[in-house]
Amino acid sequence: MCRRLICFLYVILFLITATGIPAGAAVPIEVENYSFEIPDDNQKHDIDVGTPGIVTGWARVDPTTSAGRELGWTPTTGTYTGFMGKDAVIFNLTDFLMMEGDQFQMIYDARSTWQGSNLLAQLYYDDEGERIVFASTTIDLSEQDAYGTFTVDSNAVGPAMDDHKIGIQFKHEYVEGLWPNDNIWAGVDYIELFLTSPLIRAQNPYPEHESSYGDTSVNLTWIPGPNAPTVDSYQIYFSNNWADVNEGASAADKGTSNVESYSVSELIQGDTYYWRIDTVIGADVYRGNIWNFVVVPVAAYKPDPATDKEYVSVEPVLSWEAGTGAVQGHVVFLGDNFDDVSNAPIGVSGPAPFQTYLEDPADSNWAPAEVGLGLLETSTTYYWRIDEVEFAPLQMIHKGEVWSFTTVPIKGLGSITRQLYEGTSGNTIDDLLNDPNYPDNPSSTGYLTSFEAPHMAISEYGSRVYGWLYVRNAGEYTFWIASGENSQLWFGDHPSTASIIAFVDGEEGREGWTQPREWDKYPEVQQSDPIYLQGDGSLYYIVVLHKKDWGYDNLSVAWSGPDSNGTREIIPGTSLIPFDQVTLVKASGPNPHSDATDVYRDVTLSWTSGEYAAKHEVYLGTDEEAVTNATTASPEYKVTNDRGSESFSPGLLELNTTYYWRVDEVNEANPEGPWLGKVWSFTVGNFLVVDDFEAYNDISPGEEGSNRIYLTWTDGFDNPSANGSTIGYPNPNFTDGEHFVETDIVHGGDQSTPIFYDNTTASMSEVTVNPENLAIGRDWASEGPERLSLWVYGDPNNAGTEQMYVEVNGARVNYDGDLTLAEWQEFSIDLASLGIDLSNVTTLAIGFERTGATGGVGVVFIDDIRLYLP
Repeated sequence: MCRRLICFLYVILFLITATGIPAGAAVPIEVENYSFEIPDDNQKHDIDVGTPGIVTGWARVDPTTSAGRELGWTPTTGTYTGFMGKDAVIFNLTDFLMMEGDQFQMIYDARSTWQGSNLLAQLYYDDEGERIVFASTTIDLSEQDAYGTFTVDSNAVGPAMDDHKIGIQFKHEYVEGLWPNDNIWAGVDYIELFLTSPLIRAQNPYPEHESSYGDTSVNLTWIPGPNAPTVDSYQIYFSNNWADVNEGASAADKGTSNVESYSVSELIQGDTYYWRIDTVIGADVYRGNIWNFVVVPVAAYKPDPATDKEYVSVEPVLSWEAGTGAVQGHVVFLGDNFDDVSNAPIGVSGPAPFQTYLEDPADSNWAPAEVGLGLLETSTTYYWRIDEVEFAPLQMIHKGEVWSFTTVPIKGLGSITRQLYEGTSGNTIDDLLNDPNYPDNPSSTGYLTSFEAPHMAISEYGSRVYGWLYVRNAGEYTFWIASGENSQLWFGDHPSTASIIAFVDGEEGREGWTQPREWDKYPEVQQSDPIYLQGDGSLYYIVVLHKKDWGYDNLSVAWSGPDSNGTREIIPGTSLIPFDQVTLVKASGPNPHSDATDVYRDVTLSWTSGEYAAKHEVYLGTDEEAVTNATTASPEYKVTNDRGSESFSPGLLELNTTYYWRVDEVNEANPEGPWLGKVWSFTVGNFLVVDDFEAYNDISPGEEGSNRIYLTWTDGFDNPSANGSTIGYPNPNFTDGEHFVETDIVHGGDQSTPIFYDNTTASMSEVTVNPENLAIGRDWASEGPERLSLWVYGDPNNAGTEQMYVEVNGARVNYDGDLTLAEWQEFSIDLASLGIDLSNVTTLAIGFERTGATGGVGVVFIDDIRLYLP
């Protein structure tokens, strides 16, 4: 039903005060390319929707093959019309600096080809690159010759906008229910911006705002505002401290002047200076903008990387701002010793430090790798100096200061690999995985400097972002993912062990997309569980699979943990390494993880093999230094395993003791080996395991390895009138991923057990076990435990009339916790209070007794039954 409309809209936006301002008082503000003039006559521009066009500062799309203007339209001025398509944003940033109380008038001419179009016009201010809208209106383009005005209260420009640039932006919108095709456009032909409030504050600063100045003394000048009456005086503030100028502090107060100039001297080279001129007219003071300029020194300044910067690439490009003394070039010094670089004289060559002469003064970039130095060393602090040559050959030299940087601890740190697969239909991850080009033939491969992909104005593509996470500080980390359409975040010690930890999908009522960085839309799937990661430069494999069909695309991953100081942030490039930059030659992925606590005394140690390992040498002991220095002749040496056998069982370890272990990777055929492993640690818990429910499975009775929980624990399943208990889920659907035990609600490990009770017929529900059938056996006394502990998780629907209890050899202790509380609670029992022989424990029971006239039903989850030592 789309019909062609040519809608002309002449809209004036007034920001009006109570006093009113005559139109003649309006001061025009320069708007770049206000009539959309294109610099040349070439109209052949293949520009897709949302792609920036050749008009600087504007997004332009081409609705016809003529490219540049709609056939049959006559622009208000000039030759061309700036067109906006779906979701396209047009903005124009001016150089005007706003002040509190400013009022503006905007005039523009707009049109549409669709009767369901709206045009959203907005004024914004720029805050360090972020556009913050402070006034907006929606213009209805459904009628021909539609006109409108928009009035904003005079306090719309507040103090937060002072000294910020004003901008204009437009968005093409559609009326709900009328979704046009890609050939529907809104256009803007002409735009003007005026300041309608009295412009009294000082203008036209010299030096110009945000300019560079090449001397240590300057005569500051300005002119009065165009609408200012006779000025009595000017209050002057000047300092290299912005806050002092902003606040009018005494340190910046330079007094008053009756003329439009003020001289200052002894400026510091390389410093930025801020100044403000307040206009005084009678008793009124009109605050001025804060202007600034930087004093350009004779020596080089503004090094990049900045001095003392860490995590610099081993293939850096060093750059700097040339000083005024660089008339005939620069001399570059580089070395890893401060004194060598600082004391190196001009004209002395040699390896310490390296020196080169750049004859072109404009050449202020230098890459060590391009002059034969190759890659720099990792984890090394380098010092460099730039001397500016005013007269050659090396006759007047301005010596530079010595700067420093420290290289990354591992090559490649700073980015992560991103592969695109264009033309992939569908919106599920399976659509990407089933694409014949995945994974070996991507459309393109690039790198992200943080874990956030840029917006792309294309549809039907998939992407894989993958590489290594570099962790400096050990501890628990949580991850989040946000994306336009479906995505999966995989994580692990190694590509072969990675698993999904967070995702965005359209299942179970979810929409299948989020806004950019919308971390908490579906927290149950977008957020990972806390994951303990080792520090000291440990590497972890991380990958995101993303599939986009249509609509606005976005993709980002955030984390929170010790390396982010506990705050949630986009994972920075300084913690990422491209996939192909790392070969894991050392053993990795220790289990238990390093620094783990409450480890079982019969633990089996395991790890992931290094890439080139043929054998693994395992070392274990209680002395960290001894394990660090151990050889195969040391008592800490335990075993050598062949590749494929990446585990070791040391037997029963001492309780409440910290152990250290190391795995060296050996391959006698590889001259680069052996690869000595990191020293990991764990602490054995101060407890004995009665039952942690980890050993039970779903294998049918009679088959090898069968260990269903109801075959070890006895319940009332076969006689519910006498005993209303059932341990484990009675009829799990294995094809739906169900089990006899619980795998989601767990206190420790991977499994717990549900105990169902039904006392509507029976007076009690009780499950029992003979400890002889558990690994701990009947003798509980040998290690001298003092208490029995188990963890209890209730359900809000549980009947509150039942008394839970534990019995050991018939000695009963009642539980005083809340069975309706859906969180883990510890039930701790003093073993001495039982008054039984702990060397011969024959029964352990967990029960629920009816306490009222009628009984209730419910379920309680039990996990981690342990005996704790003093």
